[in-house]
Amino acid sequence: PPAAEPAAKIEIPTEVRQRHDRAENFNPYLFSALVALAKHGRDGLMLRLKDIKTAEHLRAFAEAQHVPVDPSLKRTDDIRKAIVAGVERRLADRKAAAS
Repeated sequence: PPAAEPAAKIEIPTEVRQRHDRAENFNPYLFSALVALAKHGRDGLMLRLKDIKTAEHLRAFAEAQHVPVDPSLKRTDDIRKAIVAGVERRLADRKAAAS
């Protein structure tokens, strides 16, 4: 059989790679933000996000979970609120698409 072609490499922007490197020893896939919101509501997701202590880790979490967060936000509480709002939009979009 012919040799398999190597998988195409996905180019990760340098800024994102550097942020992920700084967030080493942090697993941004520890839980699904979408599932947490769907099962436990806004407050439940916020409780889970409070376990993530640094802005760098919160940003890595948001990027990994495809939740846009305004780069101008600096305070961890503001980043958490932006993540919750972004996940709420994604959940609403999914529900709308399914109906």
